[in-house]
Amino acid sequence: MIKQEKNIIVAIYASIDAFPPTINLIQQFIERGYNAYTIEVSKKKFKHSSIDLFHSRVVDVHRKLPNMVRNYYVFLKLLFGLIKLHKKSNSNEFVVFDAYTLMAFVLLKRIGILKPNSKLWYHNHDVALSSNFKIGSLGWIVHKLENKNLRYVDFFSLPAKERSIYFSSRTVDFILPNYPSIFMYEKFKPEMIKKDVNVIFQGRISPGHGLEAVIDIINQDIIDIRVSLTLKGIISRDYKNYLLSKISDEKLHRVKFIGYTDYEDLPKITSSCQIGLAIFQPKSFMHATLGSSSNKIYEYIACGLPIIYLGTEHFKEYLYNYPWAIDVDDSPTSIAFAIQKIMNDYDELSKSAKNTFVSELNYEAYFDKAYAIFKN
Repeated sequence: MIKQEKNIIVAIYASIDAFPPTINLIQQFIERGYNAYTIEVSKKKFKHSSIDLFHSRVVDVHRKLPNMVRNYYVFLKLLFGLIKLHKKSNSNEFVVFDAYTLMAFVLLKRIGILKPNSKLWYHNHDVALSSNFKIGSLGWIVHKLENKNLRYVDFFSLPAKERSIYFSSRTVDFILPNYPSIFMYEKFKPEMIKKDVNVIFQGRISPGHGLEAVIDIINQDIIDIRVSLTLKGIISRDYKNYLLSKISDEKLHRVKFIGYTDYEDLPKITSSCQIGLAIFQPKSFMHATLGSSSNKIYEYIACGLPIIYLGTEHFKEYLYNYPWAIDVDDSPTSIAFAIQKIMNDYDELSKSAKNTFVSELNYEAYFDKAYAIFKN
């Protein structure tokens, strides 16, 4: 008897490498015997030394075109790319991650290009409202129709339960947190502490993350421990210059900026530090619902780093009961006290963080349940 080939098409209107949960999902399907066909909107194809994509397509972002023209042009290329992937794979199973790729799937299904029995998993990575976009723009259209398009979805998941209020037309089938994967992080642990305690913040580097407070700690040597700061991620030139202006000349060597890197390289960078800075001011609904949707918070503990987080009611709901998570009010004094508290019992807190990740807060633990529901 010939074994039937299993193919899955995964689509995202962004770079796969910029959205780690997409990487995790692809790997989980591959582990279950699927051939992964992917399409993304990016400057380059996603590559990972341990993930073997069966076939991938990239829709270039075409920076030279005017914004509105470019977005429609890119969307059309996405549609045609999906058609080609569908013909090549003969797959009737799809996973999409945003309102753009959801709209593309719906259009192809309604005009009869996709099979009637095509099965769609929609994992909404980031909530966006149509009011955030210019009327008539592609972003306005796809988000305006997002709730209506959910009727074509067979399995609907979100990374945070709080975000379900935005999707009134359909019940959420599963909460699939954006936790990192054991596959990617199991072998990593923090480097031995030498002279400095290296605090890392990873993500988009901007105000609202306690960075100025950590720089004050460095400048004033508020505690006996010598603190360094690693900033990993994209930063505007103005904000970088502002932070540099706050650092005293003799302490400049204790603040390090690392720009964008491939996600595969991140665990090595994270594990070169000792404490993760997970302060997120609730500037928007997205920032206020990161308790289970922020992969960054849990990438710290995946490397065995205890974390410092903003002690809002939301974050305490998710983190308060873990000894490796210390809540602060984002002042220099509060953060300095948290660093001292962590360092007083570092080995135990580091082991606890890593054990919690491996046993509980990892992508695999939740994906197993989500996959079973999707297939049934």
